[in-house]
Amino acid sequence: FTSAPDEFGGAPAMSLLNSENFHAAKNADPNMPVLPRNGLRVAGRLSSREMGLVILTSDSARARRLAALDVPEMWSIDFRGPPPADAVEILLQALEDSGAVEIAADPQQVNGLLLKTPTLGKGILSSICDGQAWKTDITRTRRGDIVLSDLPVRGWRIVV
Repeated sequence: FTSAPDEFGGAPAMSLLNSENFHAAKNADPNMPVLPRNGLRVAGRLSSREMGLVILTSDSARARRLAALDVPEMWSIDFRGPPPADAVEILLQALEDSGAVEIAADPQQVNGLLLKTPTLGKGILSSICDGQAWKTDITRTRRGDIVLSDLPVRGWRIVV
């Protein structure tokens, strides 16, 4: 799936906004809401090599706030095998111009790292990993105050 119409190689992420993929938040109306098909904006795109949290909003001000360069994000990098011994050092060096980056072991992934960083440009992490020939899955799990949480792959919910 692609997060913006100018990308190639997949169906638009908007096509996931259907009743099959709807998961109501806890204590919310379990029925799928009527969504505006026009006017939804992507607040923080992902490259076709990244997965995870994509935020679509009809609120222009919120989209601008979430697209700002100082919005914190959380990323999970899952290595398909043990991460290289110098992976943290390489990532910190490659991201040194991105602001305060924190890297820790991912408690959810045996071979994973968690990155907390200000907003990264689309495809930055996948470019770094691909440049090192690392076999990884890269997932954005948080952007600003919105967390991916327990949503299944392709799932969506309304966040107020």
